[in-house]
Amino acid sequence: MSGMLWYDKARNQISALARSNNTTYKRAAGVMAALSPRCRWSQNLKLADDCLQRKWPRTLPLSRRRAMKIARGAEPLEILGGPKTIAFYKAFMGDTEAIVLDSWMLRAANHTISPTPLQYIRLAKKLRRTATKLGLPPLHFQSIIWCKERKSTR
Repeated sequence: MSGMLWYDKARNQISALARSNNTTYKRAAGVMAALSPRCRWSQNLKLADDCLQRKWPRTLPLSRRRAMKIARGAEPLEILGGPKTIAFYKAFMGDTEAIVLDSWMLRAANHTISPTPLQYIRLAKKLRRTATKLGLPPLHFQSIIWCKERKSTR
């Protein structure tokens, strides 16, 4: 059941991050999405806090550049790149159709390599169809799988 609540908890943490840095939720969500590649959630929060305080976060160079642009006021969807980070941002913004396919989700789908954009779209569509059949919002279906996959590897 933790998967059903994962994005609600994430949005609450992003709201707190925005408040503590006197910025908008949209900006904090964009920074979080930009910094998310290859980053654990707790580390992502710390890096985003640094970034919103105009400290140069220690992370992947491309992620850092994108996050800093967003922290300085750039529109997140004009800066974010790649289907995963864009979907993550949309999920933070409340889009229940967003499907975030990170390494954990790809592992759960037995996908051993990074998907091409077309493969990403096809896999996301397949997950949306399955979620609809189960009567779940796609975002929650994805987060349930994600949480289960993470627990199975510990």
